[in-house]
Amino acid sequence: MFDAINGNKLGTAKQDKLYKHKPLESEMEEKTNIIKLEPMLAMLSKQVINDSKFANNNSTLDANRHNCRNDLNDNIKINQNDLSYKQLEHQFLDLAKISNGKDIIIEGQRKELRESNEKLTSLTKLFNNAKDELLLTKDKVMAIEKELDIFVELGKDQKDLENLLQEERKKLEHEICKNESLLKNIANLESENLALKTELTRTSQKFSELEFLINNLGRDKRSLKIELEETCDQLTQKCKDLNALNEELAHDNITLIEREQKAITQLEQITKDQYEQRDHWDEVLQKNETQISELTSSLFNAKNEFNNLVDINDELSRSPESAKQVSSILKYCYDKNLAVVTQSGNTGLVGGSIPVHDEIILSMKRMNRNFCFDSISGIVKCDSGYILEELNQKLAPHRYTMPVDLGAKGSCLIGGNVATSAGGIRMIRYGSMHANVLGLQVVLPDKEGSVVNFGSGLRKDNTDLHLAHLFVGSEGQLGIITNVQMLAVSLPSSVNTAMLAVPNFESCKKILALAKNKLGEILTSFEFLDNSTMECVNTFSKVKIPFDEIPPFALLIETTGNSIDSDKERMEKFLAECFEEEYAFDGVSANGPTEAAALWDIREGAPLSVVKEGYVYNIHPFIYEWVIDHGGSISAEHGIGQLKRPYYQMGVCESRKYLSKSVKTLFDPKGILNPYKFVSHQS
Repeated sequence: MFDAINGNKLGTAKQDKLYKHKPLESEMEEKTNIIKLEPMLAMLSKQVINDSKFANNNSTLDANRHNCRNDLNDNIKINQNDLSYKQLEHQFLDLAKISNGKDIIIEGQRKELRESNEKLTSLTKLFNNAKDELLLTKDKVMAIEKELDIFVELGKDQKDLENLLQEERKKLEHEICKNESLLKNIANLESENLALKTELTRTSQKFSELEFLINNLGRDKRSLKIELEETCDQLTQKCKDLNALNEELAHDNITLIEREQKAITQLEQITKDQYEQRDHWDEVLQKNETQISELTSSLFNAKNEFNNLVDINDELSRSPESAKQVSSILKYCYDKNLAVVTQSGNTGLVGGSIPVHDEIILSMKRMNRNFCFDSISGIVKCDSGYILEELNQKLAPHRYTMPVDLGAKGSCLIGGNVATSAGGIRMIRYGSMHANVLGLQVVLPDKEGSVVNFGSGLRKDNTDLHLAHLFVGSEGQLGIITNVQMLAVSLPSSVNTAMLAVPNFESCKKILALAKNKLGEILTSFEFLDNSTMECVNTFSKVKIPFDEIPPFALLIETTGNSIDSDKERMEKFLAECFEEEYAFDGVSANGPTEAAALWDIREGAPLSVVKEGYVYNIHPFIYEWVIDHGGSISAEHGIGQLKRPYYQMGVCESRKYLSKSVKTLFDPKGILNPYKFVSHQS
C-alpha cells in the first residue's frame, strides 16, 4: 500500500487491522463511491493518454496530475460526511495505485515518443541524402543528354567518313596490287641475282682450282686440259670484260706514271731527310758504341711481329731509355710530320706494331729503369719496358705476382699489355687490364711532346675523369705509355690443375657454368682446346696429350686459393660431378707443380704449333660477320691492328666511329702515331 499524498508505503500490520474491523456497510458505501469515481477515472485516463501523445514536456503532465489530484480531493471532501476516516484512507490507497500505474504508462509513452523523434530525425537525414542524390542524378542525366546530342552529330559525320574510307580502301587495294607485282619482280630479280652470285662463286672456285693446278704442274696434264676447256668459255667472256676495263684504264696509266715519277722524287727527298733525322736522334739519345752494337743485334726482332708480317727498314728504329727522350723524339716528329710506330715485345698477331710504309719504329725495350712496389697496398709502379716475367720475379719475394698471365710472358712488355688490354689465362678471376690499371704516364704527340700523368697510385680516386683507361687498349694510337701503375695480386698457397676430355661443345659450356657455380671465387683459369689444335701441339711441339686418344675438345681448368684442403676438396667434387653428369668422358688431375706445368705446356705451345702446321690468322670475313651477328667480338685479345682493320666497321656504329676519331684527333692532332690501323685520324 502507498500513501497517496506522501508516496510512503504503509505498514502491513496497520493495513490488516483496517481490513479486519471494516463493517459491511462501510464496504458497500466504498463500492458505491468507487462506482461514482469510475467515470472520473475514465476521463482521467483519456486525458493521460492524450497528454502522453501530444505533450512536449514534463510540465504539462505534472499539471494534469495535479488537477487530477485536486479533483480527487474535492470528491473526498464531498463524501467525507458519509465515509469514515478509514474508508477515505482505503480510497487514497487505491487511487495511489492508479496514479503510480499512470506514471509508468506516461514514462513508457515518453520513451516511445523519444524513439519516434530519433527515427524521424534519421528519416529526415535519409530524405536529404536521397534528395542530394536525386539532384546529382538529374545533373548526370542532363550531361548524358548533351553527350547523346553530340553522338547524334558525330553519327552524321561518321557516315561521311565511312564514305571517304571506302574510297581510300579502293585506292589502297589498287596500290597493294601494284606493290604485289613489284614484289614479284623484286623476287625474280633476287633469284636472278642469287643465280649470278652462285655462278660467280663457281667461277671463283674454278679460278682457284686453276691457280692450284698451275702451281702443281706435276698433276696429270689431261685433267688440267679438261678443266681448262670447261672454264675456257667463261674466261673468254672475262677477257672481253678485262679488255673493256683496260681501255678505260689506259688513260689513267699515263696519270699514274706521272704520279709515280713525283713519288720517286719525293721518296728521294724523304730518304735524304731520314739520314738527317738519324743524325738528330743520335744526338738526342747520346748513343755510344756499346748501345749501337746492342741496337744492331736487336734489329732483327724489331723487323718482324709474331707471325712475320712484314720486313722493315733498319735505319728507322730508335730505342729511348726515358720519358724525356720519348718526348724529344715525338716533338721532333710532330714538327717534321713524321709517322711513328711504337713496339713492345712484338708478340701480337694482327700487325699492330709493324709499320705499313716508312714509319719510324720506337722500341720500348730499354724503358726498364724504374720499379717500385708497395707491399701494403699491393700497387706496382714501373716503366713500360719491363718484361712481364721480370715483374713476376721482382714481386715473388713479397709473395705477390702480376694479375695478367700470358703464354708470351717471357717476351711481352707490360706497356704492350696495357696498350692491347691483354686478358690472358687468369682473366676469368682477375679481369683484363682495365680492371687492374690505376694510372699511366703518357707522352703525347703534340708540339711540346707533353708528358702527362693520368690517374694515380690510389685504388680509390675520383678527383678527375678516369682518362687513363682511354689508353688501355688504344694500340699506341693516342700516346706512348712510358710508366704504369697497377695492382698486383698475392701468390696463392693452393693450386689445383686438371684437364678434361669433352665430347662436344655443348658439354664445354655446361662445364663452364658448373665451374662458376661450384668453384666460385677460386676459379682462375678455364682454357679451351679443339682437336685440330691438340693434333698440331702433339706433332710439332712434341708435347704429349695425356689421353689415349685426342678428344674432340679439351678443357684446362685451374683454381688458386689459400686453403689447401678446402680447395682440393671443392675441385674433386666438381670433377666428380662432371663425370656423373657425363659432361666429360676422361680427365687428368695434376699432382704437383711439375705435372701442372706439363698440362700448361699444351696450352702455351698451341700458337706456335698451328703456325708450323701452316694455319694462318687471316680469317674469312664470313666468320667475322657470324661472330658479330651472334653478339661476339672480332678482337678479344690482340686488338685490331692491320689485319682486322677492314672489318672494324662491322661491329661499330657510325656514332661510335665518329667519337673514336674525335678522341684520336684530340690526343694526336696530326695523326702521326701508328697510322693506317685501328682508328683513323679525323681530317
